[in-house]
Amino acid sequence: LGLGAIRATLEALDGRGPPTALVEVVTAHLGSPEAPEIVDRLRTAAKGEVAALAPRVVLAADAGDPVAAALADGAAEALARHLRPLVAAWREETKGGSPPDPVPVALLGGLVVPGGPLRSRLLPRIEALGVVAGALPPDPARGAARLAMEACQDLSD
Repeated sequence: LGLGAIRATLEALDGRGPPTALVEVVTAHLGSPEAPEIVDRLRTAAKGEVAALAPRVVLAADAGDPVAAALADGAAEALARHLRPLVAAWREETKGGSPPDPVPVALLGGLVVPGGPLRSRLLPRIEALGVVAGALPPDPARGAARLAMEACQDLSD
């Protein structure tokens, strides 16, 4: 999302792309309103600095900017595409048993956890796949305990 916002900003600044609210967001974030200076700034920018633009892209999308909305929707769709083969493989693996429907998943990362700016765009896409996201991030200790119990069960069989 951050790189997409920078690309859209550079295209808007040089006339190759449509006007977008992302110009103000990116230029303020990177400290320059000039395309050549933005490009120079990117040479030394840390990944985290570019990634920090992501929530701002979604805010611009939610405020009605069509360029930002296309980026945010594209990011949500890309995440959903990752789930398609995983869900299909999991359903195939559990075919003989009783796989839950819908398939539960945990969404982690600041953009998609409950209250995360990209979550509302992602949920309808994953629900269309027969997937439901947990309301709360999972507790790692419970997950570790469950894996340990399953490993012990496998040993006793």
